[in-house]
Amino acid sequence: MKPIILRTDADLDIAEQYMATLQDIARVITTDRTDEAGLIEAARDATLILTCYTGITGPVIEAATKLKGIVKYGVGVDAIDLQTATRNGVIVANAPAYGSDTVADHAFALLIALARRLPEIDGLMKTDGWVWPDRDLLGTDLGGKTVGLIGCGRIGTAMARRCQGFGMNVLCYDPYVDEAGGIGVRFTSLNDLLEQSDFISIHSVLTDQTVGMIGARELARMKPDALLINVSRGAIVDETALIEALEGGGIGGAGLDVFTDEPLSPDYPLANMSNVILTPHLAWYTKEAFERVERQTLESIVDILDGKIPRNVKNTAVVDVLGDSQSGPCGPLSAAAFDPKRVDRIPCGHVVVHPGGDGTLYLKAERQGSEYVHHYLVQIDPVPGDELALVYIDPDDLMIDCNARPSFGLNRVSDDHGLRPGVGHIFRNPKGLFLKVIEDPKSQKMFAFIDTETGDVRRRQERHVSGVHVQWSLESLLEIEGSNQAVDDLRRALRSRGRL
Repeated sequence: MKPIILRTDADLDIAEQYMATLQDIARVITTDRTDEAGLIEAARDATLILTCYTGITGPVIEAATKLKGIVKYGVGVDAIDLQTATRNGVIVANAPAYGSDTVADHAFALLIALARRLPEIDGLMKTDGWVWPDRDLLGTDLGGKTVGLIGCGRIGTAMARRCQGFGMNVLCYDPYVDEAGGIGVRFTSLNDLLEQSDFISIHSVLTDQTVGMIGARELARMKPDALLINVSRGAIVDETALIEALEGGGIGGAGLDVFTDEPLSPDYPLANMSNVILTPHLAWYTKEAFERVERQTLESIVDILDGKIPRNVKNTAVVDVLGDSQSGPCGPLSAAAFDPKRVDRIPCGHVVVHPGGDGTLYLKAERQGSEYVHHYLVQIDPVPGDELALVYIDPDDLMIDCNARPSFGLNRVSDDHGLRPGVGHIFRNPKGLFLKVIEDPKSQKMFAFIDTETGDVRRRQERHVSGVHVQWSLESLLEIEGSNQAVDDLRRALRSRGRL
């Protein structure tokens, strides 16, 4: 009998373009119920729940005794009881990277539209046919102004790049981040950000700590002409306090894509304010982003039904509960051994594997770009061939850090000041020990040399280098001081494949 996928939010037709694929592997049932009692009944025999906006509460999860996973069609999982899901061994996956730039585009569109008074001018043009210069319609330049970003994750970082492109100074408040991929923002306290910023854009997730984070006191700290943008979650802003601030001239305006209660009521207080732009939670909605979220959602569904840990697992602690019942990259999962992290949190030069992958080992590398850090993986086992590539990866990809900083044997092969190392070869020169890789087939024969001690990438055109070609082997990767569960599991996996 096919497993059952319960699809909520019937009016959205989520994953519709892949429905034939889903129906090949499962029985898909769509419910229009959003109340807890209705969902408990609908989910009772479900193997997987596919949801977007509908809340999946603890009692719903508890009642679904066959449930293996919940896949969020989108990013935020605040409507899903993660603790209950984890306790019951239910994997929660989302699609975190499908629309970072897309949402940042929308946030910046709201910012520039408010700054130039575009809704007001557009309205007058349509009613009066023309608008003469009027001080009430005077816009604001962006160049030289200060924007404050509350939250500096994927979308916040993308927003920072857009603001910098317009010559703006960028402040950031994020208690969980102390650097932003080399893009040059300045981190500060929330109070300082509120007081110094001409524009404030919210890019935080909704948690118990962020509910009502921007209230009356915070709004009072803002400049009287400051503009507030929120494309994150409505409940982060106290809407009553925001209405009072806008009505009383406490701030200059607001651009909102999210609200505490959605959809809005016909008498929503901000609907008739000329200095407020409202959009219906569609910051993510472009053709390209829609295709990405559909594809990422399908991948997570297939992985969970296949008994694998999906790439975008949100409640990583569920690994502890599942234990040996779930497949991992180096065989059965060991709770103590695997610690999935975002790739940008893993130090350069460490050995990593994909959760739920086939056990392929990679070397983590990165290169400092002009605006942000590029994260790369280099395959090191199975031993790479002549086309070893330096593959760019999204910094939000989950990886497993095997805690092994590679160290390569130094058996001399040749000593040639006109050395031309091959792809996949190691060479040594006075600057260090390097691994040669092709950066990208489209990069006009640009090669990259990976510093094996730091993981940094040095790019250059193909040519002779001064150095000594040295041999290396996978075994040397495991010459680590001391031992830990992750390394022990890695050794066992390699032995099982005949590599040790």
